[in-house]
Amino acid sequence: MAIPVSDLQKPAPSAIIELFEIELFTAIHGENTIYRFHNGTNLKDNGQITWAGNGYARMPIEAEGFEYSGTGTLPRPTIRVSNLFGTITTILLALPNGLEGAKLTRIRTLARYLDAVNFPGNVNPYGAPDPSAEFPREVFYISQKIRENRDVVEFQCAAAFDLAGVRLPRRQAIANICQWKYRRDGCGYTGVSYFDANDNAVPSLELDVCGKRLSSCEKRFGVAVSNGSVTAGSTQLVVSNGNDINPGDPIAGFGVPAGTTVASRSGNTITMSQAATASSSITGRTGTLNADGTSLTVSSTAGLAPGMTVSGNFIPSNTRISSISGNVLRLSIERNALVLSSVDTANVQFTSVPVSYQRGVASLDFDARSLTVVSGSLSGINVNDYVSGDYIYQGTRVSALRGTNTIILDRDGQIAFQKERTGSNTPITFLAYFFVYKTPTQETYSFTAPNRYVFRSGGTIPFGSFPGVGGAY
Repeated sequence: MAIPVSDLQKPAPSAIIELFEIELFTAIHGENTIYRFHNGTNLKDNGQITWAGNGYARMPIEAEGFEYSGTGTLPRPTIRVSNLFGTITTILLALPNGLEGAKLTRIRTLARYLDAVNFPGNVNPYGAPDPSAEFPREVFYISQKIRENRDVVEFQCAAAFDLAGVRLPRRQAIANICQWKYRRDGCGYTGVSYFDANDNAVPSLELDVCGKRLSSCEKRFGVAVSNGSVTAGSTQLVVSNGNDINPGDPIAGFGVPAGTTVASRSGNTITMSQAATASSSITGRTGTLNADGTSLTVSSTAGLAPGMTVSGNFIPSNTRISSISGNVLRLSIERNALVLSSVDTANVQFTSVPVSYQRGVASLDFDARSLTVVSGSLSGINVNDYVSGDYIYQGTRVSALRGTNTIILDRDGQIAFQKERTGSNTPITFLAYFFVYKTPTQETYSFTAPNRYVFRSGGTIPFGSFPGVGGAY
């Protein structure tokens, strides 16, 4: 799955994580090892980053030159790797031809999609992990070593057909036509979904004919996406449309363990190679909202996971679980308007809130920390109770009570700037409606997981006269 554009357009998107893989080939280097690096550490134990189940060793790396200029010149990026303790030199000495010809893959994703194992408590606080969510991978080959000393080793990279002595095309290429023999070498399709030359589904292999178009290739190799649901402990995945899903296809989605594939399919029921680790829907779970409605303490977190939608009384639409700590669910909202209900100042009426509360009319003093009750009572109000109302910041609490009608707040209000602006110490009062809310009540909540399941994610369509023309999904 590509990174959604909406993620990048947020006011504060999560950090872009840059990972590198260097793959050696037996024919050139005498081995087929893959080295994985990342210029940073995880947030859990300051160790390596884990992405899609693979570990990326922490290593000081500097890479540049990946930009495409638009002038027809291909990028030739350089990568500088720390040679601390002679690590890279040791690797080079063990290779008969150095690293020249090795494949360099640049992988980029967002922190919100990283594996949960990278974070304290094995919970990603930024969002639901998704090993398929990444930018298009950039693949180059190491063409030469530029510099090597005890501090750093620097390499220059080039595109596959920008290497010395390589010509393109090695065979004739015709636009929009695939020249591979269908179901033979180069094509490699062995699936049990059949289509005619116009890409219409047919029932048998005898009627199966490839249209030699990219659309024909996509029907057989491309990503299949369907809504679906799973149950913890079961291998059954029920989807809305299983027509383009075949045995052996990898599966990615909520509750599906990494490495799971399609074992078999019957209509819209998929049998997975591994049992689901969570259920798509959980109902009847009791819980209590915190005072400002941005977190929820539940009776049990079994089966719950970040990314699930929460529904119930006083929960705004489309609210999701942001993170889980113990039995406390942090919600994906900064302010719960259904709890911190706005006051109808004209009629001095308060909308219903899920807590017991006191209400009244008060005036705020000059620095907005002293709330003098004009209409109402302090009965039942205690230190640390939350206070909400005009000119009062969210999360403000009762710091102290004075006399029979004065509440001291624990922070300045929104009008405190008047003191600096006027330079006066003369008290200025503002009429403000307020309420103090106390013990939240227990409610029943339901949780629904994201229902989007992706099949064959990360595959490459072999369309065209040479591998890779179809691009990676």
